[in-house]
Order: sequence, then structure tokens, then C-alpha cells
Amino acid sequence: MRTSILLLVLLALSSTSLRAGPISFESGGGSAARAFDNVIGTNVLDDSGLFSSPNFSVSAISGNSSASAVGVSSASGTSDSVSITANFSVDNTLDNNIPGSFGDIAQASGSFIFTANTNSSYELSGSFSVTGDPLWLLTEITLTDLYCASNSTCDEILFWNQAHSINTPNEQFTLGVGAEGDHSNELQGSLSGSFIAGRQYILNYNYIVQTANFSGETFTTGDASSNLLLSIGSASSSVPEPHIGILLLLGLLGIVPRKQIFRGHYKTQTTS
Repeated sequence: MRTSILLLVLLALSSTSLRAGPISFESGGGSAARAFDNVIGTNVLDDSGLFSSPNFSVSAISGNSSASAVGVSSASGTSDSVSITANFSVDNTLDNNIPGSFGDIAQASGSFIFTANTNSSYELSGSFSVTGDPLWLLTEITLTDLYCASNSTCDEILFWNQAHSINTPNEQFTLGVGAEGDHSNELQGSLSGSFIAGRQYILNYNYIVQTANFSGETFTTGDASSNLLLSIGSASSSVPEPHIGILLLLGLLGIVPRKQIFRGHYKTQTTS
């Protein structure tokens, strides 16, 4: 009997480690990096990062212009938390040697598609910065509930942030901070919230840097870089699931009667 009780309690306590991770990645996501050199007139698009797994790394090189995008997702510990990261970098100087035209372009875009296995909390963070004086700098990040996209009873956009600056030296954007772009801005939703078990979500990102040479002005940029992080942790990890509570209750019910019987037997012996 005692062995059975111990097994019930151990099973209840170990059930948390048997839960599925907070999310499962789905196929259909992907990434692409683009570089355009206006001198040689070549636009290179590398979309080899299209993936069914959540990890990717792509790069595109055109003349002296280079863009790269990397993305990684990782589970830690007992898969109670997952971090999704996506980074973009411009490794070489973007310039323009042709007056009166747009110049070099570097761009990276991509998406992660996943399904929530548990009710899980999440938090977004990120930034985008550039050195020099680009003509055009744009970042756009969206987090969408695909269930709500086909169901008008709830809001499909959990988070949307776009920042766009024109001719702003050494510009820097911080995710979730409104009105940082000097040309246009969009900010909707919250950086943190909760995913609902069984629903599918998509995280999209887009980064663009462009130079130009107009009216004698030359817009040239050096390095540009971004980082995007979506941290997902189980909001219910500290709350026992229903079946865990039942197992613990059965264990306790098996222990209490034995204590009462033992006490009654002890009293009978002392009074006799």
C-alpha cells in the first residue's frame, strides 16, 4: 500500500516534466536576405533560409553590398521556455556612386510559425540601428494570432510596430517605443501577453536599409544591425494541472487513514 502511495505522489510531481514544450514549430515559415549594388545593377535575393525547422541562416552579396539574416530558436531546461531570435546585419558599406538615383539596398525578412501547446506567457524585445546617414531605414515587426485572423470575435494582431526614418544619421529604433521614426510610425498591441493552447501564431519581421544620391547629397551608411527576441515561458508552470491535483489527493487519502488507524491502535495498547 505504501509503495502504491509513493508511486502516485512521484507520478504527480514528475508530470510537469512530461508536459510538451510551450510551442511546436510549424512548416511554412522562412527567411530571405537581399542586397542590391546600384553600380553593377545586380539585385541578389537569397531565400535559401526557407525552412521546416526553426533555425536558418542566409546571406546575399551584390558587389560591395552585403546583407545577412540569421534566426535561431532554442528550448531550455525541461522545455518550459523557448527563445526565438532573428538578427539582421549589413556587413559592408552601402554607398551610391551614381548621382540622381537610389543607391545600395540591404534587406532581411522572415517569419516563424508555431502552435501553442500550453497557455504560455510571452515577451518581445528588440532594436535596429545603423551608422552613417542612410536615405531610408525601415523596420516592421508583427505578431499575429492566426485563429483570430479567421475569427472576427477576437483581435488577430497581438503586436505591430513599424518605424520609418528618412535621412536621419545614426538612427536607432527600440521595439515597442512609439514615434521613433521621423517619417512614419505604427504601434499597436503589447510587447507581452499570453498565448492560448491550441492556437497557431506567426511572428514576422522586416528590416530595410537604403542609400541614395540626390541633388549633390550622398547618403552612405556603414554597418547596420538588428536583434529580435521572443521569449516564451509557461504561465501555468507553477499551477498544478488537474490530473496532477487528483494524483496528489489520492496519495493523501491513502496516507491519512493509516495514520488514524495507527493512533487508535496505540491508544488501545496504552489503556489496556
